[in-house]
Amino acid sequence: VWARPLVDGSKAVVLYNADTKPHAIRASFVKLGITTAATVRDLWAHKDLGSFQDSYSASVPPHGVVVVKVKPQ
Repeated sequence: VWARPLVDGSKAVVLYNADTKPHAIRASFVKLGITTAATVRDLWAHKDLGSFQDSYSASVPPHGVVVVKVKPQ
């Protein structure tokens, strides 16, 4: 998991799978510095994914990435 702060206070988060098999990869909000629920948006699909309480998980294909924006509520 790689993350960087954005100007609006949200985080750009990359879930990266270096394995040859698909994996569920989880981004913990506490580890991102977020102590509240947050909304998540898939930046490549241009799709709001909803509100999540403590973390966000996604199934990431082999050698693939999922890029999301995590915005505290």
